[in-house]
Amino acid sequence: MDADVNTGREARGAIASWAVVAQAIICLSFGAFIVGRAARLSLTYDEAAAYIRYVAPHAFPEFDNGPLAVFNFEVATNHFLSTVLTKLVATVAGGGELALRAPALLGYALYLWFSVRLLRLSTNGVIAAAGLLLLNLNPYLLDFFALSRGYGLSIGLMMGALYYLFMGDLSRMLLFATGAVLANFAMLNVYAGLLLLSVGSGRSGIALRRRTSLALLFPSATLFAALVFSQDPGLSSSLYEPVAVRLDGLTAEQQRDVTISRIDLRGRMTPLSAARVPCRAIRIETPAEVSDRLAHVEVVIGHGAFTSDPHVPDAWTMRDLGTRRQFESAGMLSNPRSSQREFEGVINWAGDRQYFLAIARATAVALAVLVALALVLEAAGRLAVRARLVPDDAWHLLPASILWVAALAGPPLYLLKRDAQLYFGGTRGLVHDTFYSLIEDSFYGITYHPNQTPVAFGIAVAFVAAFALFASATWRRDRLRAPLEPARILALIAIVSVSLVAQRWLLGTVYLIGRTALLFIPLYFLFLIFFCQSLIARGGIARIAGTSMLLVAVMMSGWHIARTANLQYTLDWRDDAATKTMMADLEQAIAVERSGAPTTLGVQWNYAPAAAYYAHRHQPVDIDVVVLPSGRSVDFVYLAERHASPSARIIRRYPVSATALVRP
Repeated sequence: MDADVNTGREARGAIASWAVVAQAIICLSFGAFIVGRAARLSLTYDEAAAYIRYVAPHAFPEFDNGPLAVFNFEVATNHFLSTVLTKLVATVAGGGELALRAPALLGYALYLWFSVRLLRLSTNGVIAAAGLLLLNLNPYLLDFFALSRGYGLSIGLMMGALYYLFMGDLSRMLLFATGAVLANFAMLNVYAGLLLLSVGSGRSGIALRRRTSLALLFPSATLFAALVFSQDPGLSSSLYEPVAVRLDGLTAEQQRDVTISRIDLRGRMTPLSAARVPCRAIRIETPAEVSDRLAHVEVVIGHGAFTSDPHVPDAWTMRDLGTRRQFESAGMLSNPRSSQREFEGVINWAGDRQYFLAIARATAVALAVLVALALVLEAAGRLAVRARLVPDDAWHLLPASILWVAALAGPPLYLLKRDAQLYFGGTRGLVHDTFYSLIEDSFYGITYHPNQTPVAFGIAVAFVAAFALFASATWRRDRLRAPLEPARILALIAIVSVSLVAQRWLLGTVYLIGRTALLFIPLYFLFLIFFCQSLIARGGIARIAGTSMLLVAVMMSGWHIARTANLQYTLDWRDDAATKTMMADLEQAIAVERSGAPTTLGVQWNYAPAAAYYAHRHQPVDIDVVVLPSGRSVDFVYLAERHASPSARIIRRYPVSATALVRP
């Protein structure tokens, strides 16, 4: 008998050892694949746009607002924690692709590390190895661990938060969950779900850390809010004077053919109006045949008037655009400039005093909201503890964490919501927008069946229904063996889903779609793994069913990723797959011509950020990237091949991105 027991122990020990080795091999293999993608993939539109706007704005004058660029939330491309880490790495290691993607690689390291620890905590060795495989066999999920965006980092931090949730370490769980929110604001729904699941599971002895945290909160919140609002061009209309233009020398009929526009801080052109908005320059377009009759232009900025001859270079720059002539105001037509780098290009600046007063007002409002939230949380906490709904030691840390998230995510989200920048998403419904988009993207462009998306969703729902039946039966027979791990993950998925629907109804927000809903992929896989573990632990037919489910899921996912794995492109930004190669080809073409003169490359708008990045980073020749259509003559054009002119000379075609470099 003892010999049989020892033999069984040795066998289990050998299996466990091999499982550890298998997990190490899986981590190293997938880690090498992700690093290879990070090093080889051409920079994508969103990555390049974030680099230009936040990481190295000094290289692009129209975006240059110095080191405070990371606090700019004018658009939703700023994944704050990822942006800060990227800027730090780029400062030390340069702006190469691998350096820019280092925070995402850190996210993948966290994802692997906490996946291993979580699976070892809740499953046996063999299932942990199979589960680790399943968590790494989704090609769409893997895309974002090799891109300079916040999605991969947030997923890695979320996995850490889940591990500490299962460990019952409330303090560390909240720390990782807060980090996930700062890396990707879509994680707010997961943060809320983790809060609900963790109530009553925290450890005692955290009151001192809570007091220390609250002592740092309000000074930090004040500084952060001030920095965020300091980068907001729409902070207050009082920052800008109204601008008006009067033309002398043209008849009323001739003036009807004249277009007067303002150029904003980002170089965008909009019709001139009486609104108090930032203006970097005035642009006037007239028919070329009447432009000589334009004698004077009077520009009124607030209470100041500037009258000048548009043909004088010091006041205006002039260029011809076919049958039109364009005049753009020069620097002398301006109010006194701001001392703040973000706004020094504004010609209708109302004064720095107004600027600092506006920051103070906005920061005071943000702090007032934070104080009000603190009072509400304190009152709610006392009532909950008195009613014995929440243990006192668990509640101590929750308000501090909620206030920190509100302080760091509140001002950016307010600005993004105010400026209608939270528009990426769907309006049809949670199933069609969120779940169907994730399933479709996970197929990665491959069609196995014409109805594969609804079929896959149906199978996923069937597994949930099967778990509900299994959990109900297990709970009635033996509550001590109830499958708690899959139930907790499924509860988190349900909370996040309900919160998305509630936000849509109450706030009019859009449903998460595609990459913003990425969090559901590892959550559902964890549910499936833990469900299979629960079935296998029951033995008998349940064991066979659980083993079969896990084996089929791993085999099908492995077959799929074998067909989709690549070092060339990502699904969401396949159009950018060849930009890096194209710039190298362009350099060779320029070298053959040996002209030595600056080269102008015209590109379609969706290729512009990545092309500008490579022109700035890697080209030894002077290449100026302009967006088509442009009034400037271009030497080369990079565009979708279907848009190439039949008369153009194609230098090279790029099949993966379906683009071409042409000589017009």
